[in-house]
Amino acid sequence: MAFSLRKLSIKNRTKHFQYYKSVPFSRLWPLYAAVFCLFAITGIFGDIFNLGRTPYVVAILNAVFSGFTALMYIHVGMRLTPRFFLHATLLQIPIWLGFGAIVSFLMSHFHLQPVPTASGTRFAGVVMLLLVIVSYSLFIRFVRGEGQESFRIQNELELAHGIQKTLVPPIALRTPQFELYGRSDPSDKVGGDLVDAVQLDDGSTVAYLADIAGHGLQAGILMGMVKIAARTALLDTCSIEPRTVLPSLMERLNRVLPGVKEPQMYATFAGFRLNPDGSVFYALAAHPPILHYRAHAEVEHISAEQFPLGLFRSPVFPRHLQRWLRVICSSL
Repeated sequence: MAFSLRKLSIKNRTKHFQYYKSVPFSRLWPLYAAVFCLFAITGIFGDIFNLGRTPYVVAILNAVFSGFTALMYIHVGMRLTPRFFLHATLLQIPIWLGFGAIVSFLMSHFHLQPVPTASGTRFAGVVMLLLVIVSYSLFIRFVRGEGQESFRIQNELELAHGIQKTLVPPIALRTPQFELYGRSDPSDKVGGDLVDAVQLDDGSTVAYLADIAGHGLQAGILMGMVKIAARTALLDTCSIEPRTVLPSLMERLNRVLPGVKEPQMYATFAGFRLNPDGSVFYALAAHPPILHYRAHAEVEHISAEQFPLGLFRSPVFPRHLQRWLRVICSSL
């Protein structure tokens, strides 16, 4: 259990980095500016400990350097991997050494004198108040922008969910020999699971399951492409031999998918041809075994080794991978 939770935590952190790497800077700049202003206060706060006697120029430079240090860390946390935190920590040494050298140069070259305590304290208080107000305003702007983006994405997902419900409606089909029922409930708003059944002109029915690798909108879009390609291919089955319907369908999908998907995506497939005489042919492509249940008999696992659809262009799905289930179905 601990191993599973650790894997989940690592996966979530990976998604976190991937997400913020993809966010354009036009959305992130209010957050960066807010963090800069917030941590610039620490530079001014040092002047308070010095009873406001730090020269104004030095106090402002201290605030700027403090803000830029915070920016370095937030950039590492949002855009880079955790190992860069060590680099950022080590980089602070030359940064603050350089800051000390600049302060020494300014103090000696321009003969900067300590500021009266009353004036310096008032200056530090006013600057700190302004920085708090500006940082708060920038945080609000960032949160409002992210909220609008989240609302837009939610609306798009709801729309995609509605499209998927249209593409993958529940199946309740009756023929003289068979009853077919199917339903797909994606774990997310949009998924890549497809269940479909098509009645052909010769009285037979082709029912199939397809599962697109991955989740989310990308898998849902490819699922819709698979359904359209499958139905288009099945329209041409009237001119081919009935025994070759499923292999022909799988070959067609295997040729079409590589050109419309990401390289790492593919589809598993389980298809059935239900004939008017009660016989059934099935074909599998990297799909889990079919569980065949019969009363007063053990559950049978029916499987066939084959590559998934769309992973390679070369594999051909030969006719012998389409199996005949006449004996099995006659005992239902």
